[in-house]
Amino acid sequence: MAETPTAVADPRPAEPAAQPVSPSVESRYRRRGALFGSKRAKWAIAFVVLVLIVTGLFVWRYLGSYEATDDAQVDGHINSVSARVSGHVIKLNVEDNQYVQQGTVLVEIDPADYQVAVEQAQAEYADAVAQASAAGVNVPMTNVTTATAAP
Repeated sequence: MAETPTAVADPRPAEPAAQPVSPSVESRYRRRGALFGSKRAKWAIAFVVLVLIVTGLFVWRYLGSYEATDDAQVDGHINSVSARVSGHVIKLNVEDNQYVQQGTVLVEIDPADYQVAVEQAQAEYADAVAQASAAGVNVPMTNVTTATAAP
């Protein structure tokens, strides 16, 4: 028995003819490979990426330190403080939001206005004492005068 050769079809389709590549496309690919292939370019890209990461971290920390509110409300404890006397403050003994114990001196007030008020009160007292002693001098004379004039 003699074997006869048979033709078997190739299961793969024939490859299309290669398109001619224009020189501009080919040169772009070569330039891109040359750009990323050089050591200087890799260091420059690494440096730029590092600068962007460091800048991003600083911006993230800066913006993270501020509280943003859309409704402009603050939840907190508000305690009003009122003074018993008024005057000009000459010294502040506490910082903002500092915790203080009861009885702690918070501010010192200029004593000049109160010193003037004390001196005025002392002068009025001395005047009242002088008027009382002057009135006391006339009392015995009036007492003697009324006693002798009586029938």
